[in-house]
Amino acid sequence: MLRFLFCSLNNCRYVGLYVCLVLYWPAASHAQTAISGTVIDSVSSLPISNVTVSVQGSPIATKTDENGRYSISAPPQAVLLFSSVGYKGQSIAVEGEAVIDVIMIATYEGLEEVVVLGFGQTQKKIAQTGSVASISSKELRQSPVANITNALAGRLPGLVTLQRGGEPGSDSPLLYIRGTATFNNSNPLVTIDGVQKDYESIRLLDPNEIENITILKDASATALYGVKGANGVIIVTTKRGELGVPKINVSVESAVQDLVRIPEFLDAYSNAVLANEAYRNDFPESTVPLYSDEALEAFRTGSDPLRYPNVDWLGELTKLGVQNKGNFNISGGSKLAKYFVNIGYVDQGGTYRATKNEEYDPNARFQRYNFRSNVDIDFNDDFAVGLSLFGAIEDKTRPRFTQADIFWTGISVPPDATAIKYPLGYYGVGKNGENNVFWLLNENGYVQEFNSSLSGMLSVSRKLNFITEGLTLKGNYSFDGYFNNNLSRTEASLRLQYKGAGDFDDIDSYNIIGEDIPLSAPSSSFRQNRDVWMDVSLNYQKTMGGHSISALLLANRTQKVLGNQVPFVSQGLVSRLVYDYRSRYFAEINAGYNGTDNFAKRRRYGFFPAVSAGWVLSNESFLANQRTVNHLKLRGSYGLTGNDQLGARRWLFISEYVAGGGYPYGSSLAWLPGIQEGAMANEDISWEMSRKANLGLEVQFFNNLVGLNVDVFKEHRYDILITRNSIPGIIGMPSNLLPPANMGKVDNKGFEVEVTHKHNLNWGSGVSYFLNGNASFSRNKIVFMDEPLQPYPWQQRTGLAIGQLYGLKNIGFFESVEDISNSPTHFGRVMPGDLKYADLNDDGVIDDTDLAPIGRSVVPEIFFGISGGLSYKGLDISFLLQGAGNSYRQIVGPGFYEFFQGGKTNSWHLGRWTPETAATATYPRLHYGGSLNNHRNSTFSMENTSYMRLKNVEIGYTFKDVSFFRTNGFDNLRVYATGMNLYTWSKVRQFDPENYNGYGAVYPPMRIFNFGLAVNF
Repeated sequence: MLRFLFCSLNNCRYVGLYVCLVLYWPAASHAQTAISGTVIDSVSSLPISNVTVSVQGSPIATKTDENGRYSISAPPQAVLLFSSVGYKGQSIAVEGEAVIDVIMIATYEGLEEVVVLGFGQTQKKIAQTGSVASISSKELRQSPVANITNALAGRLPGLVTLQRGGEPGSDSPLLYIRGTATFNNSNPLVTIDGVQKDYESIRLLDPNEIENITILKDASATALYGVKGANGVIIVTTKRGELGVPKINVSVESAVQDLVRIPEFLDAYSNAVLANEAYRNDFPESTVPLYSDEALEAFRTGSDPLRYPNVDWLGELTKLGVQNKGNFNISGGSKLAKYFVNIGYVDQGGTYRATKNEEYDPNARFQRYNFRSNVDIDFNDDFAVGLSLFGAIEDKTRPRFTQADIFWTGISVPPDATAIKYPLGYYGVGKNGENNVFWLLNENGYVQEFNSSLSGMLSVSRKLNFITEGLTLKGNYSFDGYFNNNLSRTEASLRLQYKGAGDFDDIDSYNIIGEDIPLSAPSSSFRQNRDVWMDVSLNYQKTMGGHSISALLLANRTQKVLGNQVPFVSQGLVSRLVYDYRSRYFAEINAGYNGTDNFAKRRRYGFFPAVSAGWVLSNESFLANQRTVNHLKLRGSYGLTGNDQLGARRWLFISEYVAGGGYPYGSSLAWLPGIQEGAMANEDISWEMSRKANLGLEVQFFNNLVGLNVDVFKEHRYDILITRNSIPGIIGMPSNLLPPANMGKVDNKGFEVEVTHKHNLNWGSGVSYFLNGNASFSRNKIVFMDEPLQPYPWQQRTGLAIGQLYGLKNIGFFESVEDISNSPTHFGRVMPGDLKYADLNDDGVIDDTDLAPIGRSVVPEIFFGISGGLSYKGLDISFLLQGAGNSYRQIVGPGFYEFFQGGKTNSWHLGRWTPETAATATYPRLHYGGSLNNHRNSTFSMENTSYMRLKNVEIGYTFKDVSFFRTNGFDNLRVYATGMNLYTWSKVRQFDPENYNGYGAVYPPMRIFNFGLAVNF
């Protein structure tokens, strides 16, 4: 009988096997018992559908329905097995019972999650021994930004983002992984689909084409990149097709945007009152005030706006802008070929209140068109080919004068300088020659920048099972082309400066400034870059009992051509060996051996090894019978990596000779150009080295209700390239021409914490929510920078942080003339109410020897994010709070100082020192002509830029199972609204806390209110 059954299997295959065994089983078993029951979740108490219920040792099986119910027949002494993805399997003896209800306990769902590592390698999260963090496409799409890097803030522990400006097309943030640890370039390495890319390439991507973004932080994760991995690595993985019918996704978004924070200044009346006071302070002998009573009254009432203007330059300069986005993608595939195609468009308008003329629009604007096609072809089980194509076209337009010019003018020009326009139709010039910001904006031409990027990658994979099972040969060839064309056209127009008397309709009442110059012919410049990447690798995987190993050996070469320069070339070998014993013990050895042509031959290549290990304690028997801890894992890593981003100069091992002053030659003494020695060489120059250690803890508690990840790290960066500062100038060589040397040393250490919580509530139809938080802290210290010995210890920068602020220590205001006489000599003319500084060296003079460390660096040491969300049926709500701490800046110039270069005043100047307010003053005595003493870097003009920002809020509703959709081919439709940069809590004055230049002459970041519609077919 058995022989007959199994012979039949050759004909009926799997269906026959199932049918035959089912028919055979009852004849060979005892009487059957009907068993039924319900399977529910241990936390939410909700029913679980699609749980497989089977009889042990039998082919009989069933699944639970949508209400979690099942029914099955089995012998009275049988054992039922319950299994489902994401839950711990259970075996329950029937023992004659007719009803068996089961409570399933969820496993740590992240265990099966795949983490993307270096060079396209993937690994299950449970096997991860390095320190990495990831964000999915879903989270990225919650931020309605034109530049995807602005969506990363607060979402990845260990990643610090600083958005310094917001001009359309020029709003890329600074990115730091675990802070800074070098005096040189701290940019992380960027790879897309396993291929090294230009740092700026990530901003070209559409969030809809991204599967996930991962950052690699420790040596175990970055050692593979050798001389390029010390600053961390950002890995972008794009979407690829999946087996199944075509799926079409279409989305459109429209947003209103305005500037997050623009400075607010006092109006003309208040400004004039304070100006008169400041003028009396500086020139007490003068009997004529700057502003007469008539002028003050006109400012107050606004009765004569042309003669006595009151212009809020920044308020008038800006308006609401509009941003539109659209996306279409289609994916699917068969067993032979799978595909993903994406087309995206973004149009980000500017917020300048510009005047469009017949020839051009001077407003800032950014447009981008994206295209991606990822195709994977499996010719058979052993041979596969992939082709990835990407293209992006950008068009950026801005006024000819830069954002710094425009915002500096808007910040510094007083409100009464001039009317915006006079009745004759010309822009005004300030009475003291101040520029008119609207003239700068509207009548000086424009700059247009065209960028095009094209990328293609061919991937080939061949299994070599005929050599040994588990061996695969892979190869990648990638080409990237970047082309940039800048076009500028200039013009000018005459302006009018009112003489102070006469009819405003009479040209004789004005001084005519400049002349009308028509729009010039285009002036253009261009540059192009080309990158070529090649790699070939052997991959091996083998499982023997409880032992699993995987290995990688990869050779790669990249060539970068910048314009007409000699190509930059780097190449090397990568190796990786991973061991796993029963998902309990893990060990890895990673190593990179690579080099670059930027160094001399004998210093060109380096070896960068790293080791790591992990132990999943929750898989040990001593933790098997408890329910408090679902997952507990310890991991650690140690290794070396490098950094070859050493500045703009190439071939530091070769001396340079540059054009000199020349000399007369011949009987006619004709002048001939000369050549002189330039930068000196150092033949021993090489890359920076980084020695990194990391310890990590991962825990999931209470049936995965709460999760905790903690990482502690320490980095020692050495051989940092520096210019010697202890060499005296007597040698006759300027310091900027001295040969660089690998001598710098910096220590960087800190920790990262990530807490997760999610829950499904048993409220009828089911409500689920999540709450996540992450925080990172990193602090660096200069160990050696070759600074000369300073006369006083507080002048030494060694032992402090990179970018440490220096200034005078303010100890209050001078109280009286006697106080000034009894104090050290300060700067210039000092009066009661001026700032008083500490004389650190007790020499009786306040000077540069009294400069000391104040605050810390402009780069935050603390960075955090708190996100949460709630869903009920088709409704979903989410939010993100993001912030930073332990960062400082100096605020200087017209954004802080009163009447700086004839400028204006802010609200805090109302708290100025006067004899009557001496006890409560918050700002020193006002000066109209500037103050050598007060206008200095000091603790008074320093501010803590810590902040917390409501970064994102999104609310949406997804329509599903609607008969109209089903009959018309729709899967679902979602409508949503998103807000970004909605509110900021900070004690900073005037400028956004992420703006570090101190005087605000940048286009501020955007506040965005976005509305979208997404349809899936």
